[in-house]
Amino acid sequence: MEFLTTKEISEQWNISARRVASLCEDGRIDGVVKKGKTWLISSNAKKPEDGRYKRAKAYCDKYIELENRYRVIYPESSNATYTSLLNYSDDLSKPFQRWYRYKEGFSVELVKQLIREYSIHKKGIILDPFSGSGSTLLAANDMGYSGVGFEVNPFSYFLAKCKL
Repeated sequence: MEFLTTKEISEQWNISARRVASLCEDGRIDGVVKKGKTWLISSNAKKPEDGRYKRAKAYCDKYIELENRYRVIYPESSNATYTSLLNYSDDLSKPFQRWYRYKEGFSVELVKQLIREYSIHKKGIILDPFSGSGSTLLAANDMGYSGVGFEVNPFSYFLAKCKL
C-alpha cells in the first residue's frame, strides 16, 4: 500500500495541508497512520464530504424559515409594530432610498414614528452618531428638524450626502 503526505493529498484534493491534517485528527479519513508528527494517508483514500457547508446551509435554512414565519409587512397589517417598520425593502420604492440597497438600513417611517412618539419639542436638532445611509437625517429634515450625523464609512457617507 502506498502512502502520501498531507501536502501531497492536499494538492490532490485541492484543499490545504492543514485541513487534511485536521481531517486526519478527527478520524474522517480512512487508512491514515501517524508517524511522529506526520500523517501518512493511503493513496486510494477518498476525500470526505465537507460538513462545514452542510452546517452553514442548515443555519441559512433555519434563518429563512424564521424570517418567513414572523414576516409582517408594513403597512398591510393594522397591528404592525416597529419590527415591521424595520423592513427596509418598503423604502426601496421611494425616491432617494431606492438608489442603493443598504442592508443595514431601516425605513424612514420608523424614524418618523419614533420622533413623533418620543420628541418633546416640535423643533430642534436630531443627532445620529452612526448615520449610515442617512435615513434618520432624511426623516428629521422631512419633519422640520435639523439633522446632524456622523459616519466613518466613506461609502455610507457618500450615500447619505447624496440623499440630503
